[in-house]
Amino acid sequence: MAVMQHGHQEILAYLEQQQASAEEQRQAWNWVHQGENLFDNPWFLYDGSGQPMDFISAMRTIYELRNENL
Repeated sequence: MAVMQHGHQEILAYLEQQQASAEEQRQAWNWVHQGENLFDNPWFLYDGSGQPMDFISAMRTIYELRNENL
C-alpha cells in the first residue's frame, strides 16, 4: 500500500480551495491514495514559473486542451 503524502484535512482544504467537482475530488483522492503529491501531476505539466502544476489545475488544463482540439 502506498503512503499518503498529505493528511486528510490538508486534502479536504485543497479540494475546497480548488472548488473541485465530485469527479475532480474522486480523481484527486485516487491520486493521493497511490502515494502521489497533490502539488504534482501525472501529465508532467508545469506553470509559467517552471513549477509542476497541482493535480486539479493540471487536470483542468488537460480537459481544456482536449476540448479545444475536438
